[in-house]
Amino acid sequence: MKIEWLRQSDGASLIVFFNGWGMDATPLRPLTVDAHDVVVCSEYCHPFGGIEEIERIVVRYERRLLICWSMGVYFGQICFQSNPLVFDTTIAVNGTLIPIDDDNGIPVQTFQATLANLNTQSREKFYRRMCRPGGDFPLFTQNKPRRSIASQHSELAFIDEAATASAGGPGDSIYMNIVIAEGDLVIPAANQHRFWGRQATKTIQGPHFPFYSWQSWEGLVAGLSS
Repeated sequence: MKIEWLRQSDGASLIVFFNGWGMDATPLRPLTVDAHDVVVCSEYCHPFGGIEEIERIVVRYERRLLICWSMGVYFGQICFQSNPLVFDTTIAVNGTLIPIDDDNGIPVQTFQATLANLNTQSREKFYRRMCRPGGDFPLFTQNKPRRSIASQHSELAFIDEAATASAGGPGDSIYMNIVIAEGDLVIPAANQHRFWGRQATKTIQGPHFPFYSWQSWEGLVAGLSS
């Protein structure tokens, strides 16, 4: 797991962001930040490491917020399920704890087709589906992840392996807030609603990657948790 700082100071408040598949911190750089330090976790791979490092970072702060997006919802759960109370707020955005599933996550055939056919063209198509057509995609294009196809494919294969090994889901949810974008074309909103069931959810308008709806991390936190 790769750990990148977007802002690191002597502040009292930390946002930990668990990224989606194929990402790094680059697409999040357009968001300004004033009141928080921000650290981004990406590139989930075998062996799955970095847990102890992120735990050492988190405990240094007085106020701690966890935001997990897409596949990051699953991996944030794995990292912190033994100690969820380390965070004051935990937010899941457009993800579930059963990430590859016809009813509760990305449909199996869609995932396997992506794994089998990943190349520069299919990656570009995925980025377009991930963003709001004609809206957020140009800004995302200017801030694309700096990842190779090979690294993204390796990560996708590890996600397949990890999700298969925990097909029943990795325990009770650590998330206090669940956010679902109704325009999600990657993990269907209906599947997300089905998985979270009776747990209270917040529905927003937007695509799978909804973060350009806000200009700052402070606005994003307020928008996701209100």
